[in-house]
Amino acid sequence: MKNSDRFRELLRSPYRESLIGYIDQKKALGYKFESQTDLLIRFDRFASLRSDASASELPEKLVRDWVESPELNTDQKRRRGILIRHFSEYLQQTGVTAFLYPKGRYKAPERYLPYIFTREQIDTMFRQADKTAADRPRTVSCADTALIIRMLYGCGLRISEALNLKVSDVDLENGILHIWDSKFHKDRAIPMSDSLLKLCREYSAQHNEGKVSGIFFFSPDGTRRYNPTTIYGRFRDILFYSGIPHRGKGKGPRLHDLRHTFAVHSLRQLSERGEDLYTVLPVLSEYMGHSSVSATQYYLRLTAEVYPDMIKMVDSSFGDIYPEDELL
Repeated sequence: MKNSDRFRELLRSPYRESLIGYIDQKKALGYKFESQTDLLIRFDRFASLRSDASASELPEKLVRDWVESPELNTDQKRRRGILIRHFSEYLQQTGVTAFLYPKGRYKAPERYLPYIFTREQIDTMFRQADKTAADRPRTVSCADTALIIRMLYGCGLRISEALNLKVSDVDLENGILHIWDSKFHKDRAIPMSDSLLKLCREYSAQHNEGKVSGIFFFSPDGTRRYNPTTIYGRFRDILFYSGIPHRGKGKGPRLHDLRHTFAVHSLRQLSERGEDLYTVLPVLSEYMGHSSVSATQYYLRLTAEVYPDMIKMVDSSFGDIYPEDELL
């Protein structure tokens, strides 16, 4: 089913056809555009109840009323303002009079500073995860979490990528993970270390014996994939018993920080080997499934901050090219 067919049934406002065209355009350019589509559907429902909505015009009052609803927090208003401005720009390109919501009306929240684990902390977490799994043999998610956190750190995966793995995606003969249609619609093949491959084989023999399809990490009832919240809860327990303090909601450490740590430790290791980081960045970018090398360059600054001896090398080689808003 085409995107236009799928959304046509949900949209009711005078902007219906324009919204379908805008969403299709974004997807054709390679954006997943999923959360934005959900938000535009909400806008359509709002506009369908407004008498000032018109296919030939997107008026200022309608836009401001939707963006500046008192029920929303600042970040929700900011996201709405950015999205509706982009939609207005699309409308103007198609000949429709549309109000452009002003830029910078709401400030973005302070950027999260990734928590970079030390190698000693990583080792401690692995030992604690194994101990927890051994102490709770009937709690399947504990054993699964022990392997999942190793994958996140050892392969630089996003948690969604690990939980979406199917049995057929984990090549236990050649030691390759196959990631399909991930962020930015990226597919990639990721080689595993010998130690991680050994653990995957042992896990699969115990939990996936005889299975040729289905989810690799399946929930205790065996019918569905894990919710990331479940794994995050186990991860928080591991942090606590490993003596690694949590800094509070929104401050981490988070599961995603294992991916950040993978990148920083990889760059440090490559630097210690005398590798030219400028030439290895494209390889690391492909390995991690980034949309561009500029996203990977962000990790150079993190690496220099964690390992101060690298600052001169990073500054002299890359200068001020670190992106401020690239999503990793």
